[in-house]
Amino acid sequence: DGIGTKKGDNFRRRCMVLDHNKSSFDYLSKKISDYLIIDIADSRLPIANFSGNHYASYAIYGSRYRKQLEDIFGEIKIHKFDYWSKEQWKECIDWYCEQLLKLYGRRNIILNEIYCVDEYITKSKNIKKFTKNRIKKNVRINEHLKYIFDLCESKLKGCHVIRMPENVFADASHKLGLLPLHFHKLYYDYAFQALQIITNCDSADEKFLLEDLKNRYSSLLKLEYYEIKNKQLESKERKNKKYISCFKEIIRNQDEILYCIERLCNENKLNSIALYGNNEISGVTKQFFEKCGVSVDYIISWGDNRYGITHILPNTVKMPD
Repeated sequence: DGIGTKKGDNFRRRCMVLDHNKSSFDYLSKKISDYLIIDIADSRLPIANFSGNHYASYAIYGSRYRKQLEDIFGEIKIHKFDYWSKEQWKECIDWYCEQLLKLYGRRNIILNEIYCVDEYITKSKNIKKFTKNRIKKNVRINEHLKYIFDLCESKLKGCHVIRMPENVFADASHKLGLLPLHFHKLYYDYAFQALQIITNCDSADEKFLLEDLKNRYSSLLKLEYYEIKNKQLESKERKNKKYISCFKEIIRNQDEILYCIERLCNENKLNSIALYGNNEISGVTKQFFEKCGVSVDYIISWGDNRYGITHILPNTVKMPD
């Protein structure tokens, strides 16, 4: 009680109960659908060890319920996916596929192939890479996902397969938030079209039609990517022109600017300052202040430390004095 009672949590609560009681297949058996769509994305997520040999998906429970669950079950240990060996994963996947085949024929199962991507479109419509640590993590996760996917495809041989197209990127505007598996809307258009082919076309044409669709959407995603990139470059070019214009003004009026900065420092008795923004203008500003005998203690910026002084990230909770 009290877990999963917030608005929109009914699905999460049901999944928690089914998973904890190991009754997911019983639930599926009560009403067999025409098709069952599965993917293996959640196999990358942590697994909770409650007590003894009882395990459940920590992704479903979530950290927000951990204290409540530990009050009931005692200490919960969290294990990453690579805590188990490949042999142990194979044993689990074999059992999982066997249970599926007791409920569904191979031609009634749709296996969806997905992997983590390294780039995403921001809410301001720019292409950006995930952090180096996240990209490094993606490599490890994708190796695992490929292993699990291949096991499923082999065990469910004859099922429908939706292959992941090339050039997929994530989207910061995804309704579930930004993650390497939360893709741009074009991917979901592709997946929907693939489902239409699987559920409506002649099985003899399915493989050809799905491959053709995958190739077309790989091209569409590439075009979308470069269109966003080009707009990003155009924006950067306009920004660079503003920088050039600003530098020209600085060069023309440097004596006047230096006089104003010196007066500012004297009136406020400044001995040291911090700068916000790590760019070329910051470098010029630093030189002006240093000519007035004022040191720059640190720069606040997301960028690299290009001026050899202390570099502070904007999200730092407590800034230096």
